[in-house]
Amino acid sequence: MALAKKLKIRRAEAVGLMENLWHWAADEVPDGGVGKYSNEMIADSIMWDRPNKSYELIEALTDGGLLDEGGECRLYIHDWHQHCEISVHKRLARNGLFFANGEQPSLTGLDLQEKQRIKAKYERRGYPADTQRIPNGCPPDTGITPPDALPKPKPKPKPESSPYPLKNQDPETESGEVSKEVLTWRKAFKILSEEPALARLTYEHVMNAARAFPDVDLLEEAKKMAGKSRNFVNGIDEPGLWVWSWLQRCQPGTGGAVPTSPAFDPKKEYGGAE
Repeated sequence: MALAKKLKIRRAEAVGLMENLWHWAADEVPDGGVGKYSNEMIADSIMWDRPNKSYELIEALTDGGLLDEGGECRLYIHDWHQHCEISVHKRLARNGLFFANGEQPSLTGLDLQEKQRIKAKYERRGYPADTQRIPNGCPPDTGITPPDALPKPKPKPKPESSPYPLKNQDPETESGEVSKEVLTWRKAFKILSEEPALARLTYEHVMNAARAFPDVDLLEEAKKMAGKSRNFVNGIDEPGLWVWSWLQRCQPGTGGAVPTSPAFDPKKEYGGAE
């Protein structure tokens, strides 16, 4: 087993990690987008006993094909819509949500009235609902149009440029490849998320703060901070605000004043309420 070999553990332990990952996702991350949490929090949630080496665990899960990289959430479980229980499909469907890999949840196991209500909810949002989809993602031979043949929803318009974007997705190049800027954010997030005091830090915290202070060499500053635990004390309860303040101090020519905007309150958006 690739995971056991990569982590230098017994096969039984590797199977246990996989099971823990799936059980945790079913309870806490039903869409499979585990990358919205830090590497350390993922490791702790699936009972990895080497918390200081959480990056090695994530790398092994990715190299072993158990996690995929990309999308809004950085990391998501490979083919989670095929592996999860039908209860996860029901939970997502009833809330009008999708899996992190873009798949729509199955409506199998729901009564006809609830299926119609959920289908209408998806269609109001511009996404045709495939009421016949089953957990393995393959529609039965019922004459219904396969999901891959359904018309693609119109892309959402890009938000207007703002110095303080809060909920935007990662920017991509015209070729569809992840930009160098995003790669820098991800590397910096990996470094910072290894710090125990920043266990509640999310990738969105780093991304949004980096956009607000584009003149700061984020990756270089993150490397300087690595291992200096005393610098992260203020980030335990308010990691987003800490990142914002930290990058503000690294910004040349600010004179120590945090930039403000009528539409942006860093403490409200990045405070202790995650």
